Parts: sequence; C-alpha cells; structure tokens
Amino acid sequence: MSRVPKVALTLLLAAGVAIGVLAIAPPTSLLDLWLTYATGGRVRLAQTEGTLWRGAARIVLVDPARALGSAQASDPSPAPLQGLALPGVMRWTLSPRLLIGLLDARVTLAEGGVPVHVVGSVATGVRVDAGRFEWIGLALSGLGSPWNTVRPVGSLRVQWEPMVIDSAGIRGTLTLELADVTSAMSPVRPLGTWRLAVRAAGESAALRMETLSGPVHLEGDGQWNARGGLSLRLAAWPDAPMQTALTPLLNLIGPREGGRTIIRLGA
Repeated sequence: MSRVPKVALTLLLAAGVAIGVLAIAPPTSLLDLWLTYATGGRVRLAQTEGTLWRGAARIVLVDPARALGSAQASDPSPAPLQGLALPGVMRWTLSPRLLIGLLDARVTLAEGGVPVHVVGSVATGVRVDAGRFEWIGLALSGLGSPWNTVRPVGSLRVQWEPMVIDSAGIRGTLTLELADVTSAMSPVRPLGTWRLAVRAAGESAALRMETLSGPVHLEGDGQWNARGGLSLRLAAWPDAPMQTALTPLLNLIGPREGGRTIIRLGA
C-alpha cells in the first residue's frame, strides 16, 4: 500500500473515532468546559442531556466569589454549583460541519424563545444574530454580594444586536434590564427598573448603568476585560420623598459617600 493511501486511511479512521466520540459525549464535558474557561467559572451548565450536536441544559450564574475560590482550589473534582439557575432550559442544535471548522448552531435560551443563529468558522470568526430573552421573577440572591444581603426579586431582560467574535475579541452591543425589582428588606415596591449597557470592542467592554424608573436611582460605569475581569462602580440614592423609607435598605448595600450609597462589583 502506498504512503498516500495509508495517510488517507489513518485520517479517515481518526475522523471516524472523533465523530463517534462527539456523537455520544455528554455536553457537560465539552460545552460546560468551554463555558467555564470563557467566563472564569461564572457561567456554568447544569442538568445537561443529549449530545454535543443536539442537547439541553440549565444555565447557572455562579456567585463570583465561589467561582474564584473554585478556580484557585487544588482539588480538581467539580464542586456543586451554587448560584442563580435561570428558569427554563437552554436547547441547541449544532451542525456536524464543526468537524471541518465550520460553526452553524441554533440556540434557544428560554422556553418559547426564538432560536438565535450562530454561524462562522475557525478562520474568520463567529457571528451571533440579534436576539432577546426574558426571565420573569428571578430571585437574585444566588448571585452573591450584595444581592444576598437585600434578597432582590425581579425580571431580567437581555437583548443584543448582531455580535462578532474573532481573534480580535468581541464586538457588539448588549443591554440587560432588571425590571420591577423588589426586596424582602424593604416595604417599598417596586424599587426600580435599571438598564446596564455593555459595548464590547475587542478585548474589553465599556459598561454603563442607568435608571429607567422607580424611587431608587442607580448610576455608574465600569469595564470588563479578559485579564482584570469585571470592574463596576455604582452610586445609589432614593427619591427625596422616599428617603426615610429607603435609607435602611441602602445602608445594607454599601458605604455612604455624601448622600449616596456606593456599590462596587468585581475588582
């Protein structure tokens, strides 16, 4: 047998083994591993089922302090996920063309949501279509400090324009809205609705928080980058007529500077 057929046969057998492994491999060992690496352990998958090509899982937003501790731990065994499990199930389908470096996937993040199309290649990068998802009545205390202090409940709306992910990083705009938030520590309901705008431009992203409605005002800005992670500084203050009712709650969140409460998230 000539050298060329031997090489071709070897590649064919290797491809066959790869296809067989990927066809039966549980997504927790593949997608969760990638997601853990990409987010520093802050976003994980739980209750996974199916395969890499067609599967489903719950999305868990892990307490950043627990994520950091897990990443620094010497024990490689996985710890139980503790954080905020988003309602509903994420479902995906992935084309086998991934084996030749071409990505073609459809992902649904919530029940009844419109699938988001993700397409691209290893060489040119990935394009994520515009999308929008909403989760109603989330208990946000699982996100860690300061959320576990005030035990807020609200709706989370996530919306983004088409985004590009390639060797230069991520480019695009994403907004998150926390709507009609209430707290077990305050009789004032709702406390407010706030929007966080994220503008990604390569290896970093600029963040800006603004108040849309409600008696508690939140304003501030920050940034995210691959090396330093998240750094966000917010100032919170109440409407003047609600100051007496809201001051005890704001005192729980962070230190005071003048008439405002300062909240720091991340580094």
